[in-house]
Amino acid sequence: MQHAANEHDEGVRTLKIRSLSLRSYRIHRHLTVEFDERLTLIGGPNETGKSTLVEALHRGLFLKGNVTGEAQKEMFSRFHAAAPEVEIVFEAEGRSYRLLKRFAGSSGSTRLSCDDGSTRSGDDAERCLNELLRVEAIGGGRNLGERTTQQWSHLWVWQGSASTDPTPHVDRQFDALSARLQHLAGGAVLRSALDAQVVQATS
Repeated sequence: MQHAANEHDEGVRTLKIRSLSLRSYRIHRHLTVEFDERLTLIGGPNETGKSTLVEALHRGLFLKGNVTGEAQKEMFSRFHAAAPEVEIVFEAEGRSYRLLKRFAGSSGSTRLSCDDGSTRSGDDAERCLNELLRVEAIGGGRNLGERTTQQWSHLWVWQGSASTDPTPHVDRQFDALSARLQHLAGGAVLRSALDAQVVQATS
């Protein structure tokens, strides 16, 4: 597991994920993983929940706590009766945050606590989280799980798709970043000759 970098108005900002805790999430009754400062390797036999860790981390960051439908049902455990919970401790913009999402359908919840003592909940917490992650809210509707995987798609390797080209999803994020840079700069975003060569080589 490596730390995520995302674009910020004042330069590149690093988001550091410190820990992930799961409760009643699929195969995991209660599991906490503390991530190393540089690199964490997770190993184990098949069907022991390794890919589930990545999925839970991703959905904790990008799915609303009160999500309904198939995306929410997929997180439920066949072994544990309680609603799935994902808790993530991370650092962003020089502060430490604790995110807790309880995926209980329409009665699900989101709480985001900061080391300055402030706590946000519900939609307010979701908006603040999206601002920290620099992403747009996905909303609801069909294929929500699939659309969620497109958030920061360059950072994730999903089981069974390691050989799949991620650039179609990244293109949407690149376009959004280009538009943001144009807005900030008040003009066009220029590509270097090397940029053009890379684009041509990968087209």
